[in-house]
Amino acid sequence: MTLTLIRHAPVIADWNVRLSSSQLRGWITDYDTAPIDPTPPDAAVQKLLQQSDYIVASSLSRTHDSLAVLGITPDAIDSLFDEAPIPSSDGHWLRLKPNQWLVWYRILWMIGLLRGDASFRAVRTRAEQAADRLITLAEEHGDVVLMGHGGINHLIGRVLRRRGWNVEAKGGVKNWGFWRYEAT
Repeated sequence: MTLTLIRHAPVIADWNVRLSSSQLRGWITDYDTAPIDPTPPDAAVQKLLQQSDYIVASSLSRTHDSLAVLGITPDAIDSLFDEAPIPSSDGHWLRLKPNQWLVWYRILWMIGLLRGDASFRAVRTRAEQAADRLITLAEEHGDVVLMGHGGINHLIGRVLRRRGWNVEAKGGVKNWGFWRYEAT
């Protein structure tokens, strides 16, 4: 019985544009609907997907689109596995690249200074629920793959490790990166 958490393919977005914090909201909306880079992942990721017994994806299009690159349709789609929302603010004076904003906002969000659509505590609770759901799916199906997102996959992985699941293999945290867990 294994659980593999895979991050979706790279999204085609302008990562070099400088934005105010107010403009970042629009950029995130565009990112959520932007196409992905159709380049297939390396052989290790393809093998994990092909050998799985059950594949679940978040409700965000970039996860289904990533699977479609390989001709795979997920067995289930569930918003429980959607990425943690990015908080924002209404500033206009400072302009940073999207990655810079995302790092700052994630840090401020985790320490409770920015809330956004959901608090960090709420997203951690959702990660607990997501881990419960994945464990149930693994008990029912065997080898389960989640095509998800960097932030929520990280939080789900922390829950799995706390619950005694061992990291069997890892392929990084970048797009198409994966972490494979085995039940003890």
